[in-house]
Amino acid sequence: MEYAPEHIEEIIAHARADAPDEVCGLVAGRDGRSERVFRMENAAHSPLRFEVEPLEVMRTLEEIDGAGLEVGGLYHSHTRTDPYPLADRRDVRRGLAGDAVDHRRARWRRAHRADLSDRGA
Repeated sequence: MEYAPEHIEEIIAHARADAPDEVCGLVAGRDGRSERVFRMENAAHSPLRFEVEPLEVMRTLEEIDGAGLEVGGLYHSHTRTDPYPLADRRDVRRGLAGDAVDHRRARWRRAHRADLSDRGA
């Protein structure tokens, strides 16, 4: 998915607004381009991990579907570590693959997921 610059900025703003806790959300779009960022609440309220309530996931997916969009990516922030894809951890079993972003420098690697970090590289 190609992320519009304003959507990258919105993801970064989300990470900064909820710091020091990790943030998470979905990016939806069509035809391979982002159209909207859906912020989701970190139910863990933790700087080390994130959790999203299943009902919030369901409602967000219904909203995306109702808008005629498709989920194009998911993102979450790293507030205590360098950015690295979830696939580098045990979550690879869930079939997640993706991007990494350093929100200070907005470095992106190509794929469909974004990890943000406030640690510079």
